[in-house]
Amino acid sequence: MKLLGLIPEPPFDPRSWSGSSVHFFRALQRIDLLADACHVAVTPLTDLRQKALAFGWPLPRWREQYHSSVARFRSLTRAVATEIARHPEADAILQIGAWFSAPVVNLTTLLQLS
Repeated sequence: MKLLGLIPEPPFDPRSWSGSSVHFFRALQRIDLLADACHVAVTPLTDLRQKALAFGWPLPRWREQYHSSVARFRSLTRAVATEIARHPEADAILQIGAWFSAPVVNLTTLLQLS
């Protein structure tokens, strides 16, 4: 079995996910369970647009509106579908975080749709 890890931060950066993701994904690599680990993100232009649309004051409110935006969630979910399609060797998906939704479908079916 090969897992595809999906995380909204760089998976092998020691600062991601409070420093735990790099250790977690390296451990999966050592036991040969990891097909790949992907940073799920949108393009910089899309990100800038979504930040502008979520603008609010004070800054903590703006940050909250941006991170909880339905448009951002949908964009990241589309990015997830792209990553899954790029990794046909993966047998299962491991999603870390709740800023997107990995589709719950058979990978063979997903590949036929793309």
